[in-house]
Amino acid sequence: MRSTLLGITVLLMAAVPLMTGCGNFFIPLCQAYNTTCPTTTTTTTTTPAASVKAPAGLSANSFVYVAHTATGSIHAFSIGASQLTSVAKPVSTPGNSQPSAVAASPNGNLLYVATSNGAIYAYTITSDGSLQVSHGGAAVASTSQPTWMSMDRSGNWLFVASSSASRVQEFHVDAAQGTLQPAAQPTLSLDTGTPAQVYVTADNQEVFVALGSGGVDAFPFDANSGTMGTRFHLAALHAKNSADNALTSDSASKYLFVGEAGSGIRVLTIGPGGTLQEISGSPFSSTQTAPSSLVVDPGSSHLFVADTASNKITGYAIGGGGALTAVSSTPFRASASPTTLSLDASEKNMLSVSGGTPPDLQIFSFDPSVAGKLDSGSTVSVTAATSQPALNSGAQ
Repeated sequence: MRSTLLGITVLLMAAVPLMTGCGNFFIPLCQAYNTTCPTTTTTTTTTPAASVKAPAGLSANSFVYVAHTATGSIHAFSIGASQLTSVAKPVSTPGNSQPSAVAASPNGNLLYVATSNGAIYAYTITSDGSLQVSHGGAAVASTSQPTWMSMDRSGNWLFVASSSASRVQEFHVDAAQGTLQPAAQPTLSLDTGTPAQVYVTADNQEVFVALGSGGVDAFPFDANSGTMGTRFHLAALHAKNSADNALTSDSASKYLFVGEAGSGIRVLTIGPGGTLQEISGSPFSSTQTAPSSLVVDPGSSHLFVADTASNKITGYAIGGGGALTAVSSTPFRASASPTTLSLDASEKNMLSVSGGTPPDLQIFSFDPSVAGKLDSGSTVSVTAATSQPALNSGAQ
């Protein structure tokens, strides 16, 4: 299912996406936003692209959480200089239920894990990166066949996509208690398609939903009230042969990048109300046949695209007007069937979760000398993980 990376669900701060047919799920605190991850004011961590500050009281460490579908467990790793280190024993989900999606709060204090039976559980993230299940292991919300979760930048709203219907549910987050309450507008009706990913832009003003062959649905978003505006629809270029599976934007939320299997990488300007206008030259051709995840680097100068079919990550320079040009050092070798990419809290590293054979979790750093080049770091084998990226860093 789409929320399974190597059977592992990864949570990296911004919510990470689940990949169809993958075993791993990975979510970093920056993942849902993919760019300009906030940084703590109490450490030397900086944000290269923008001066965005996170709430005080965060840990100086950055963590990634990987949910193991087969065993119903969540694994925690600290993120160092191109290194991943286990920091705690795996934590079991209540009843060893199968994780299908994960998401972390922007301040790094809460982790949500959705399971295949529809239950959503809350965990508190301690200063050393370990997890403690909240509310005695009781579910804080329920939905039907959840496959992807994303939180908005304020950390007040959680979006949950379902594979059982063309809809997304919205919950209000009680940051103090970790409880979830249905929003005033609890269900977003979508156009026909299979919800693959929910993406909230860096400016927190638009929500986009990738619908596979159904294209993309866009909603203007009011982060104060949680209200969603009128839906705007972008059809896939070739509905029968194309599938919109991956989304991201630049740090200014000016461009939306869409990984469309069968077509290439589409680039669209984001207008008022979430309206989209394709730029000249889009879609940009790609050797990738199954783009599964997109990430823009901290300076919004390069786009990186994971492809599950070729086991590679391709880098593109983002030119004037959003045009894409493949960098000379690309492609970069990834573990089998990469399904999710995400930046860590420092924005110096990019993590990749794979749905094929181990290793499942891989870290890359941005080469300081060659623009657009990725340097491979350590790898970790978790095996059979769920595929949505949910990177949760404690130092955002």
